Amino acid sequence: STKGRSIFCLEPAGDSPYRKSLSDSITYGCIPVLFSDLTDEVAPWHWRKWRDQGRVLVPRKAFAEGKVDLKTLLGSIPPRLVRLMQETISQYAREFQYSLEDDHDGIRVTLDGLDSTARSMERQGLCAKL
Repeated sequence: STKGRSIFCLEPAGDSPYRKSLSDSITYGCIPVLFSDLTDEVAPWHWRKWRDQGRVLVPRKAFAEGKVDLKTLLGSIPPRLVRLMQETISQYAREFQYSLEDDHDGIRVTLDGLDSTARSMERQGLCAKL
């Protein structure tokens, strides 16, 4: 696949903040290049703790105004940082996959995130006791 052979994968905003392509890029080990703060905020349970080490966020307005050259921006990332980003993605990519046979996949991450959120809301008195 093209994503599997690429270092960076462009993930422009679509018709919703979440893009399946984002999961595909991460699964293939391709560093996602995001152009939207909304896309950057999706799947918080899946990548909140490592998002900053696993993606490039392009300033959308500056890019749209022609003030950011994408090739220059991506080319300016030091190879050592690119490797760190790839290693981070490799370590956590399974949290974006959904599988019947993996106890640490996206389903588990989602269920754990829901449980943690519900317990936090319960502690704050925002919902009935579980």
